[in-house]
Amino acid sequence: MRRTERAVDDFAAMLAMVEACDVLRLGLADHPVPYVLPVSFAATVEDGRLCFYLHGAKEGRKIRLMRANGRCSFELDCPLQVVQTPGGGVTQYYRSVMGDAEIAFVEGEEKRRALAALLRRYCPGGGEQPVSDEAMAHCAVARLTVTRWSAKANPPLGAPAP
Repeated sequence: MRRTERAVDDFAAMLAMVEACDVLRLGLADHPVPYVLPVSFAATVEDGRLCFYLHGAKEGRKIRLMRANGRCSFELDCPLQVVQTPGGGVTQYYRSVMGDAEIAFVEGEEKRRALAALLRRYCPGGGEQPVSDEAMAHCAVARLTVTRWSAKANPPLGAPAP
């Protein structure tokens, strides 16, 4: 990371940045070019490691590539605003998180918990929503176990905005 003063390395602060984001961009290997797509997600911490849960159709390009490789990259960001800096320059205030993860498809109670977490995250009011057996049968759920991640913020967390 070139701008090390913008690095965020506190786990709780990084997790808060993840939770503030609405969309995870998933990067998958698809020769000869990467395949990147926006997805909804739920984040959890399991055994001290960040995990993301994603859902989707049981077939299609995303699922095929996830099954073929078993690894992915990801990126999340929260653009805050574009501002003028002293001297007439311009910068963007933002928070971003990116990294790599291992992919595993889940079933049973883990799948039900993941779908419930996605519903809590995205449904109005965030209340508990029941996960039907039909929903369980008609979608695939993947757990991304993060193997490497970094975060960056401008202005740096804790610093006053210029």
